[in-house]
Amino acid sequence: ADLARARRRYEALREPDGLPVSYRLLTLVLER
Repeated sequence: ADLARARRRYEALREPDGLPVSYRLLTLVLER
């Protein structure tokens, strides 16, 4: 359940392309 919520959050945050690179890398690592 938590993973699904994080996934939705990631998708929502992924829309704007003004996110820091560090955060982007973190999301990529978490997605693995």
